[in-house]
Amino acid sequence: MTNIFRILACAGAVGAGILLLYLGIARHSPAALPWAGVALFGGITGFLFGTGGEPSGSIDPPKLGGKFTGLPDWLTVTDMILIVLALIASFVLKG
Repeated sequence: MTNIFRILACAGAVGAGILLLYLGIARHSPAALPWAGVALFGGITGFLFGTGGEPSGSIDPPKLGGKFTGLPDWLTVTDMILIVLALIASFVLKG
């Protein structure tokens, strides 16, 4: 059952990345593209290195994603660095 939740969490995180990629291109919003990269990276590495997962999604309010548990420390630090870089890049690309 843990593997099923991990697969569903990966699908949610990668789905969020694909949705952000689509919205960034379709709505000509380049600020969404760094977040798409972070979501795709987090989904794939979370699936590969995580020990468990919890998918998330709802219609009201709209939400799609996944949370992974048991990630190695180096991956958590890498994810945090990518989040900070995506935040900076989204401000640069927006303005």
